[in-house]
Amino acid sequence: MPPSLPEAPFTTLSLSGARVLVTGSSGFIGSSLCRRLQARGASVVGLDLETGGQDLAPGDGLPELEFHQGDMSDPALLQKALPGCAVVFNLAGRCGHLHSMEEPLADLHSNGVAQLALLEGCRRWAKSAHVIFASTRQVYGSVPCLPVNETQPINPVDVNGIHKMAAELLHLLYSRQYGLCATVLRLTNTYGPGMNIQRPGRSFLGEWLRVLLRSEPFVLLGSGRQLRDLNFVDDVVDAFVRTAEAGRRVDSEVFNLGGVAPISLCELANELSRLTGGRARWRLEPFPTQLRSIDIGDYWGDYTKIKNILGWEPKTDLRQGLSRLLEASGINGSAPPAPLVSASV
Repeated sequence: MPPSLPEAPFTTLSLSGARVLVTGSSGFIGSSLCRRLQARGASVVGLDLETGGQDLAPGDGLPELEFHQGDMSDPALLQKALPGCAVVFNLAGRCGHLHSMEEPLADLHSNGVAQLALLEGCRRWAKSAHVIFASTRQVYGSVPCLPVNETQPINPVDVNGIHKMAAELLHLLYSRQYGLCATVLRLTNTYGPGMNIQRPGRSFLGEWLRVLLRSEPFVLLGSGRQLRDLNFVDDVVDAFVRTAEAGRRVDSEVFNLGGVAPISLCELANELSRLTGGRARWRLEPFPTQLRSIDIGDYWGDYTKIKNILGWEPKTDLRQGLSRLLEASGINGSAPPAPLVSASV
């Protein structure tokens, strides 16, 4: 079905000279977005609970960054950061699906309370801002058909997905009720240089590389035939920038991002093995009980809507992107080839 938005020039907002806020600015995607925005001439304000381990620290390649450290639910912090902002890129929030099941109240604070506080802050100090919320494909849960488009029902299977769903709805509610401009981007697996692979629980690919750095085999849970799609971080940043430039053309819209093509976990592990000259070894293990209940099975996103409306599509070939990630992580193919390790499940 063709997009229902009226025809309009692609660029309705110039980021050059605009004051923009990036919440979660010390994170993997947030720090990459800050750099891109500064390259576009924006006046970037960063807000994060942390300064980041491997991620962005204030002044790390961003000498003009105005940085505010603290909890996004703090009104005093928002009152300093929000005034004058034309765009709010809202990337703050906890990730980690198992962690959300183990620490649901902490997840609620980060992905619920803090999100509502930000929207209230925008209503008070940045009424004309365009708020772009980084959501997740996890809101769909286990899906009945593939690829997944935005018309499919959302049915999250874990606490993190429920809180992300609630945050989506709050952003859209504030758009309808209070006149804020809000857009939701549902991200899939994002990878690339700058991933924090030292901290567990961030992503399955990060877990693999963290183990690979110790020259140990990493674990694929289940059959290894589960399908996933991946987006290179530069492509994800491009989606945020295009959404900001579109302004109110995309008010109250929800967009899926998605990879060039789906790939099974076994195929992805084999690709890492090829790129590292056999250094990457892996084995299959059954799902632990606590993870089996929140596994979503196969997933890949249909990004037709954002392609039709904003002209966005993934550009980075998976092999090229993985090569850049491995190089940035200090992993090369100098080790002699080693056989893959497998086990029945």
